[in-house]
Amino acid sequence: MTFASKSLTYAKEIGVLDQTYHSEKLVSDIYGEQNQPALSLQHYKNYIIVRDSLNTMESTKKFDRAEMDFEFQKKEALFQEKNKREHLLLLFSIIGTLLLIGLIFVLINRHQVKRRLTLQKEVAEYEQKALHLQMNPHFVFNCLGSISSFIVQNGTDSALKYLSKFSKLMRLTLEYSKDALIPIDKEIESLQNYLELEQLRFHDKFEFIIKSSESVEFNMGLPPLLIQPFVENAILHGLVPKEGNGMIIVDFNVENDQLVCTITDNGIGITKSTAIKENSMKAHKSMALEITRKRLEIMEATISKSAQIEIKELEENNIVKGTRVTLRLPKQYIQ
Repeated sequence: MTFASKSLTYAKEIGVLDQTYHSEKLVSDIYGEQNQPALSLQHYKNYIIVRDSLNTMESTKKFDRAEMDFEFQKKEALFQEKNKREHLLLLFSIIGTLLLIGLIFVLINRHQVKRRLTLQKEVAEYEQKALHLQMNPHFVFNCLGSISSFIVQNGTDSALKYLSKFSKLMRLTLEYSKDALIPIDKEIESLQNYLELEQLRFHDKFEFIIKSSESVEFNMGLPPLLIQPFVENAILHGLVPKEGNGMIIVDFNVENDQLVCTITDNGIGITKSTAIKENSMKAHKSMALEITRKRLEIMEATISKSAQIEIKELEENNIVKGTRVTLRLPKQYIQ
């Protein structure tokens, strides 16, 4: 009993509830065995009080621990949420930067492509103008040759009439040859003057017809001096060597969304003409056709539409009846 009492006293002095709890229980049990119920009951009550205090403290600790755990989990969740937002912000920043770089690259590439296409178009236009300049002296040289031959072979009055028509033709040629396109009616007017000049020169060796279908619109255009070289070839290499008079038909039409110009003659044909013409005449024809083909290639490259030439010898029962040149041009309009 002595040791139990001392243990209880020391526990109370130092404030150790757990030791007080066990000591009060031990003292209560000893007094019970010594038949001292009053003291046993008193210490038992103290034991109950200490036990309740311990339970209260334990509950408080558990509550505090739970509250601390909650606060920790709350802070952990906030940290994770903040960390997640920072990662998302970083991810969106990277994606935005990549998209911006991609957009800048696309815009730069598009600008470069646009500039390249613009330069290509400008180069094509300058090539076209250069070919016009090349064609004009060729055309004028042929006309001056015709004039000199005509003056030698005919009288003064006829020569003046020829020069009058030639000056009108030169005015039309100079007026429209600087343009990329000329109206079809002006092309017809130029061809009319040219064919009348050649009729005078060759003493009405041939007749001609120029016609245009109703499907040809008034504001359609075509490159200047494109038809004349083929008409000239038809006269010089098809009709002039022919016995008797000949005929040239120039027809403008629209087929399959293309402007179709057909030059048909009833001359000696390609095969016979090639066999009898002189070397100078070969160079003459080659130059005109080469320039015209180059002009059509540039036209195709500039407007991305097809343009073709077809030259065909006409036959009937294995007899040559002439030549047909067909030009298929993209429909273009005068602005």
